Amino acid sequence: MASINSIGGTAMTFANFKSKAGLIRKAAIFAAFLLLTIAKPVNLTQAATQQESSFSVTTNQNTYQRNTELPYFDLLMGPGKTTTLSVNVINNDEATHRYTISINRAVTNTNTIIDYGQTKSEPMVGLNQKFNMTSIVSPRTQKITIPGHQQKVVKFKVTMPKITLKGVLLGGVHVRQEIEKKEESGYTNRFNFVTTLLMRQSNKSAKANLRLNKVSVTTNNIGVINASLTNTTAAYLTDLTIKSSLFNANNSEKVIAESKQKARSVAPNTKFNYQLPLRKRKLKSGHYILDLTIVSKKTEQTWHWRQTFTISDKDANDVMRITEYYVPTPWWIWVLIGLGVLLLLILLLILWLLFKRRKHDNDDQNESSSNN
Repeated sequence: MASINSIGGTAMTFANFKSKAGLIRKAAIFAAFLLLTIAKPVNLTQAATQQESSFSVTTNQNTYQRNTELPYFDLLMGPGKTTTLSVNVINNDEATHRYTISINRAVTNTNTIIDYGQTKSEPMVGLNQKFNMTSIVSPRTQKITIPGHQQKVVKFKVTMPKITLKGVLLGGVHVRQEIEKKEESGYTNRFNFVTTLLMRQSNKSAKANLRLNKVSVTTNNIGVINASLTNTTAAYLTDLTIKSSLFNANNSEKVIAESKQKARSVAPNTKFNYQLPLRKRKLKSGHYILDLTIVSKKTEQTWHWRQTFTISDKDANDVMRITEYYVPTPWWIWVLIGLGVLLLLILLLILWLLFKRRKHDNDDQNESSSNN
């Protein structure tokens, strides 16, 4: 019995050693798995399902089209000329659907991106209002109903004003499928289609002219420094790079907030707001400086402003109410937290395997005693 216990003890010790080696090996594999899981980026697009639109839109060629290979309207029309634009709206669904087709003037949204989807916009800046889309295109909005698996042709009449235009007019044909009923989940899918409508009277181009109007702080869910800008000419800008920095007027070397954006765009003859997020930073009342630079490589133009503005006590309190003081967490803190979690998981795994092994050995010992 003793010899058996001794052998068993030796065997048990050896078995425990093998078990510990196995534990170390398993723990190493488990740790490597965790590290790979943490390090490997998750591709959310693979998990998401893509839902296709239930309708499609195609454009028909126009006699004034400058380049017939372009998928959108690019018209060259002399003063006083008229033409008819048409698009095909195709219902790919089995059910009947209603659609709203409108001609919208291009504007610049708060992301500094050309937007064709806004049905209501401010008057054009620096251009005769006769060139507005509401005056040139008729009817501006049409509503149609299309049965399942059928299509309809929608036509618009375009009349170019008799006065001279230096530059371009930019808008879009916007097609929206109306909502028939809301989904049970509370979310409703609405599909939109937009194609560009670009018009000009000659091939002579104009150069954009950006003007800074005013700098202020605004609070719309988040605190932002708002720079009101205007493009006063009939020229659009694409592929812009925008850099902005905020300083305290008493310390112009310390950056309070900054931003760099690429691939921005500006519509012709529009007034728009560029916004610099404060990213949860509180601001005291006082004088500040916004340093703003906009670069267009395509037109080889650069605009730079260094504008001083004042934040009142009321504005500072408004920003304080909707923001929390933001202190960026150093990267090494997150590394330590990750390592701590990893070590804790490894320790729990080792304890669980030891407990499982001890229980197994006790069961074997009880079974051996019963046999004896």
